[in-house]
Amino acid sequence: MTEIRISGANANPRSESDIRVNFRDTTKIIAASNAINDSNQAQFYSTDGGATWSQTSLPLNAADSFHSDPTVDWTSDGTAWATAIGINAAQTSLQIRAFKSLDNGATWTFDATVSGAHTAADKQMMWVDHSATSPNKDNIYVIWHNNSPVFVNRRTGPAGSWQTPLRVSGAETTGTGIGGDIKTNSAGDVLAFWPDTGSRKLFVAKSTDGGVSFGTPVKIATTLDSFDIGMPSFASRRALIYISGGAYKTATKDVVYAIWTDLSGAAGCTGAANEPGTSVASTCKTRIWFARSTDGGATWGAATMLNNQASLNDQFNPWMAVDETNGTVVVIYYDTVGDAGRLKTDVWMQQSTDDGATWSTAAKVTSAQTDETAASADAANQYGDYNGLSGHAGTFFPSWTDRRNGAREEIWTSALKVGTTATLKFSDDTLKFRDDLGTVKFKDDLTLKVTDDGGSLKFAEDIGTLKFKDDGTLKFSDDGGTLKFSDDGGTQKFVDDGGTLKAIDDVKLAGLDQRQATDLQGPLAQPAATTGTPFILATPHHSMAWAGAGAAAPAPGQVPYETLIPQYEATLASMEQQMQQALGMLQSLDAQYRQLIAEYQALVDSYRKQSGS
Repeated sequence: MTEIRISGANANPRSESDIRVNFRDTTKIIAASNAINDSNQAQFYSTDGGATWSQTSLPLNAADSFHSDPTVDWTSDGTAWATAIGINAAQTSLQIRAFKSLDNGATWTFDATVSGAHTAADKQMMWVDHSATSPNKDNIYVIWHNNSPVFVNRRTGPAGSWQTPLRVSGAETTGTGIGGDIKTNSAGDVLAFWPDTGSRKLFVAKSTDGGVSFGTPVKIATTLDSFDIGMPSFASRRALIYISGGAYKTATKDVVYAIWTDLSGAAGCTGAANEPGTSVASTCKTRIWFARSTDGGATWGAATMLNNQASLNDQFNPWMAVDETNGTVVVIYYDTVGDAGRLKTDVWMQQSTDDGATWSTAAKVTSAQTDETAASADAANQYGDYNGLSGHAGTFFPSWTDRRNGAREEIWTSALKVGTTATLKFSDDTLKFRDDLGTVKFKDDLTLKVTDDGGSLKFAEDIGTLKFKDDGTLKFSDDGGTLKFSDDGGTQKFVDDGGTLKAIDDVKLAGLDQRQATDLQGPLAQPAATTGTPFILATPHHSMAWAGAGAAAPAPGQVPYETLIPQYEATLASMEQQMQQALGMLQSLDAQYRQLIAEYQALVDSYRKQSGS
């Protein structure tokens, strides 16, 4: 995990951020943060998958003196969206302004005032319905509180317009509904989350008509503390009890998630009076809590702590994202566990690949700590009220406030690879490589695709460059129909002989001695009859399974698939090991080659000087 500063070099602090990957083009990412002591909301954008970042800002409306509370997202047409609270000079009017960008976040124009006539709108969150199967695809939703009640508004897609704010909280919310979130699932259901500072309850209300109306709020859980919590690392600004929600729906699943910060609930840590405050010796600690519903938000299981360490440390400012391609849930948060003094934080992450039933061990994201208690820190704002997190197809990008340089607060990110495996897809015909394949590298999050060209399978032209995790290079060449693999034990060759793939030379395949050419049977041969249903080989674990029930039984005399598949698994695993072992030799050859090139160039230059040519 490589961390990168996305906010650039600034004289003033940057804190409290949001980030979003463009799900239709993951090379495009936008983010935003508060720009402390500057008027305009800071915007950040990348067009190369997060490798490099540029900075810009939102324009101010005439009635606004500065911005606060950043949120960002994308619609499927490539339009980038942002919201901010526009605040007047007297700080008596707070209105939610929406902006859009048609050039991937480089420039922004004002779109509309989302909050209607509200002048006490605060703590908004925005979400776009990204699902291609949703009837409400590209609807933009914003949730906020205006004084105490909670409201939602929606924009009916990039070509539509903002509607009228709709109140979603009722008599159940006895205090202020500050710190809400809003998310959708693949069916277009809208989930509006918020905490109530009065009853200490967390609520969710669901819409099944694209935000036109919402059902009766359902209680998620009851918190121990209310509104915010003071702790040694965050005693000035204090950590909000903010809900971050998520949703994931398939034909067999309808799960909804919520996380938040609260006290641990241990003896002597059960209410606001027990907050640790500035006491590093306090036995009261803050933790990240999680709850889930498996019936679309109608009922909720008991809340649990994600990572309740025994040490005196505090966790806060969590954020959640659900990978809409596979349902993986990722959570990030600050934790002081790495500092015995309980003041410095790192960002940590956890993931669940079973719908929140179990969670991975916490993994540290940051390589350097942040101390917002130092005299040089921005004491009024410290970390800000929230962080951001966005993920798609196995790669997640968090955004967080970072002071590792000991200077001003900055916004950082890191590309987190989560739960990804490579997949190789074959059909049941003759397998052929394209003659112009060249150098092939494998990467653990890439899908290798083949196309059917008149009965022979060829790799798609847009395959690009694939890499092994260890960055070893596997070279292929076409030598009169012979596919050669370079290996430290000689050359392994595969030949195409009348539609049947054969292995020759000193190759051990599927437990069979291939010192003499042997016809292969099974998926790499031409079976007498199949349905054409592909099978998938997932690396690096080589877990094979037929994709569906359509595979025909082998013809008489053929080895059964159930026998061949494990043999192929073992052989492929062995070949991968050999290729990894060859990495050192390949790197050595590469170094020698580069050295010879340098010497050759020096000789040529010397000759040219002497000859005057």
